[in-house]
Amino acid sequence: MRRWGFKMGIRTRLVAGCLVLVVLLSGCGMLIEGTHLDVRPHQVTVTPDLGTGDYITVNSQQELERAIWGMVLSRVERGLFRIPHLQPDDAAEMVDAVVQEIWLRPLAAYAVSTFMPVLTEGQGATEMEMIISFQKSAAQIAGVRTVNTHTSASALLGQMLRNGEPYLAMLSPANIANVAFLESLIRDYYYSRALEVVLLPHVMINLYPSSGSGNQRIAEIVLDFGFEPHTLAQMRDDLRRAATDLVREIPEGLTEPQQVIWLAEILAYRVNLVAMEKDGVESSLPSIADTAFGALVSLEASSDGIAMALQAVFALLNIEAQMVRGELDDLPHAWNLLYFEGYYYHIDASMLRILGPGYTLFVPDEVMMFQNGYNWDTVLYPRADSLLRFDDFVG
Repeated sequence: MRRWGFKMGIRTRLVAGCLVLVVLLSGCGMLIEGTHLDVRPHQVTVTPDLGTGDYITVNSQQELERAIWGMVLSRVERGLFRIPHLQPDDAAEMVDAVVQEIWLRPLAAYAVSTFMPVLTEGQGATEMEMIISFQKSAAQIAGVRTVNTHTSASALLGQMLRNGEPYLAMLSPANIANVAFLESLIRDYYYSRALEVVLLPHVMINLYPSSGSGNQRIAEIVLDFGFEPHTLAQMRDDLRRAATDLVREIPEGLTEPQQVIWLAEILAYRVNLVAMEKDGVESSLPSIADTAFGALVSLEASSDGIAMALQAVFALLNIEAQMVRGELDDLPHAWNLLYFEGYYYHIDASMLRILGPGYTLFVPDEVMMFQNGYNWDTVLYPRADSLLRFDDFVG
């Protein structure tokens, strides 16, 4: 009797493509960008003959490959095979080739910990017991989503953020199953949905197989919110209530710019300003101070939290604005970029009490950069170059 174990290190070998996977799995086509959603459950084919205790006769490498792949799809941990006309050494080479090929498929790399074939010599055939150790449950394997567009990826990640869901695995083309791209989708969704997503979770993304292998990958996305979903839902309700109450406080008869000035002044004087964490600094939990909840409910927030609070209130008022994340005096800092009557204006409520309204409300790029010491990626944000200034909007 001889034993062969094919461990996880085989995953690191790179191949030009995963053609067999494309044939066997539905939804593994080329990326087609569009506005429609293309999100489907991963298809798992049940193979009733495997795992029954009966021997399955395979007469070729292709048949063996299909059978072992069927075990993976159906999460069968033990299968018995008979390979006619091959001695154990020759059969072992065939099994090795099959396992190496299967390792390079995203679903196998995601689901399987170890393939362990045990081969014995029979009469005119080699008999094999294939034992598969899985690192994922049957529910996780069945729950892999097929995602072929940027739009559907954003929709799924947005659902995770809104509902506080901690886990998602999706089979996608390599330009979607990409760590930097997925992290940017999560950040962009959070910063554009101040009333819907309470906080930006810590993100961990694992890719199967390794990043250089083939066109298709499984991206495993793990989000740590620091709170249970029901707690996040309550926090979201509290946030919306606080934002709504603040809108109701706005004095009647104010123009839109005057409303913005009033809101910025209220936040500047009501909220206790705290330092914002530097990018890349690890923390055990997401920081409440960097959220709209921190500013509007806890009344303690960083510049990130105050800017997010303005975004939340602006959403209720249908005022068009976006957050800017940059630096002030070489430290991480956030503020808002307001759009009004064809022009953009910088608004930084967090610095209003320190720099004064003339340097923080309705400010153009040149003043922010050269007089105030702000710095940001000007490629990512529109230019603010109006000739109007704060005094023009006070009324």
